[in-house]
Amino acid sequence: MKLNQSVASTQLVWAPVAFAVLSLCDAMVKYLTEDYSIAQTSIMVSAVGLGFAVVHAMMQKRPEALWPKHAKIAIYRALLLGVDTILIYVAFALLPLAEAYVLAFLTPILVALFSAILFKELLTWKQAFAVMLGFVGVIIVLRPGVSTIGWGHIAALGSAFVFAASMLLMRKLKAEENDLALVSTLMIGLIICAVLLLPFSTVRSVTTDAFLPLLLAGFCFYCGHSMLVRALRSRAANLVAPFQYSQIIWGVVYGALLFAAPIEPIVLLGAAMIIFAGILTWQRY
Repeated sequence: MKLNQSVASTQLVWAPVAFAVLSLCDAMVKYLTEDYSIAQTSIMVSAVGLGFAVVHAMMQKRPEALWPKHAKIAIYRALLLGVDTILIYVAFALLPLAEAYVLAFLTPILVALFSAILFKELLTWKQAFAVMLGFVGVIIVLRPGVSTIGWGHIAALGSAFVFAASMLLMRKLKAEENDLALVSTLMIGLIICAVLLLPFSTVRSVTTDAFLPLLLAGFCFYCGHSMLVRALRSRAANLVAPFQYSQIIWGVVYGALLFAAPIEPIVLLGAAMIIFAGILTWQRY
């Protein structure tokens, strides 16, 4: 028993590191979208990340690991995550990182709500309270009637809904599905979704000053999702989700350092309510 707990704890360590790395990827994406369209940025970052996945598979002499054993569900999940990623990239381009994260972190609350509606899972009083508290937090952040609700806010909320759907689909994936396949199909799904947007986007030639941010974004995208999948394999996987809220802190740090973005106290209040609601919700999963 102690050995199993030790292994679970070791695997769980990947979670906070994964979210820190993914936040750095998000910061690089925000930087790149100042010069390149969302579609082009998504394709470039995913292609670089997929390149790292292919190199990893070749180094292990396991090219077959790039394709999932249960392709149908994995592909559906990948396409949902592709849409989710594009929506959150839109939010990053239009909003401060921390504010986009706050709205996107409705996911655990939505998972609880959808589980009750779709799977007839009864909500505990804690979860019912969390759902109401989470939506109050969103209202505080959006401040309808006081501030203008823009496409960035809508994209962040849309991202939360789509990611919640992908989380529900994840329940159907078999435990023996390999990590590399889950990561590579995510990147392929994002590329497919982004390619569909190219006819409506401006495509620019990539300048040399974008190479380093692009390489860093792709590397972080691959490493972050690989570590996250590893953490979700843990016996303590239900503890992974609360670590996601650390991205609000990273969003404040990266936003201040790279984009001189201020953080408003009202956003912090809404964030605190959503975080508390999310933790209450995830205690069941």
